[in-house]
Amino acid sequence: NPLIQVRDALDYVVGYPYGCVEQTTSQLMPMLILHQLGVLSDVRPGSQDEVRANIQAGIDRLFTMQTYAGGLAYWPGLRDPYPYGSVYALHFLALAKNTRAFDVQEENYAALQRYVSGLVEDWTDASMSSRFQRAYALYTLALDGNLEAIEQIGRFDTVAVPRAARLLLAAALAHST
Repeated sequence: NPLIQVRDALDYVVGYPYGCVEQTTSQLMPMLILHQLGVLSDVRPGSQDEVRANIQAGIDRLFTMQTYAGGLAYWPGLRDPYPYGSVYALHFLALAKNTRAFDVQEENYAALQRYVSGLVEDWTDASMSSRFQRAYALYTLALDGNLEAIEQIGRFDTVAVPRAARLLLAAALAHST
């Protein structure tokens, strides 16, 4: 039964034992999707409210990792932002914010957006992984309708990027048009 598999997966993700920015985001993303699908009550009675509370607690936890620069550190209390973790968390937070079902602190969210915008605009690293990260950052900003980020899609036209980055750019463009 697929619902039994979902229940086991939900139990696993709710009890996910790690707490760095990537792992916290990886815990929250499937919970958000299951919450949006509205199937949790079929999986386990009362789980919709439990997951909603866990998502809100996770959102709050992500912002405990925010640095002075606006990005998110790898762990709470660290001072240096972790670029990829910041982009990944912004991806989740944009999805959560767009549901209008969760309290995403506007000031913290705006600071994270500014940090990720800075990553999109920084072309000093020409490595493929950096280009992918910039494309992913642009995609996450586009999810929230950031027009300045969308205007930067053209900067990637003549640059070699991984195929996954090209798909993210296409998704950003499709989302914004």
